[in-house]
Amino acid sequence: MIARTQNGRIKLLSGLRHGMAVMGVAFLLAVGGFSAEIVLKNRTANDLEHENAQLVQQIHVTTGEVERADRMGAVEAPTDAGAVGALQSKLYKIARDNHCAVTEFHASPEVSPYLSRFSKTTSVTGWAQIGVQLTLSGSARNVQATFASLIDSKIPFEFDTINIARDKADAIGDVTVSGKANLRVLIRDSKVNA
Repeated sequence: MIARTQNGRIKLLSGLRHGMAVMGVAFLLAVGGFSAEIVLKNRTANDLEHENAQLVQQIHVTTGEVERADRMGAVEAPTDAGAVGALQSKLYKIARDNHCAVTEFHASPEVSPYLSRFSKTTSVTGWAQIGVQLTLSGSARNVQATFASLIDSKIPFEFDTINIARDKADAIGDVTVSGKANLRVLIRDSKVNA
């Protein structure tokens, strides 16, 4: 009887050990499955966060463009060469405000049909252009600020070239640059390209 009881206990312990091993393996498989699912969900969440950050950035850029467009408003297109004089007056004021000097301002006496510098022909009618060359002198920051502020003037023009080069340095090392620009002032003209 003792032997039977001992054999029963051994079988019972062996069954319990086998059951515990099966339960351990099942537990490890379940934990592994949950871990894999958590890793996949984290990766998906990170991808969604990245996509969301990109969308937020695009919204900020678009909002900035809309605000910039709202500030621009409609521009009355000048109809004569007086636009060059208006641009010159505006340039002198902006340069003074930015602590720069206008060392050259030369406008072409000719009014020519509008032609984009990116094309040799045009289908645009009613627009003309007057070429202007100008040179600014001042610190690099101030020359750049003057060019940037000129863009916000309500006089329609296009830059052809801008060249900023070192002009001179003083005894303490402050550098003066020369900012040269070629641009074209745009005017409405019913006689040109009509």
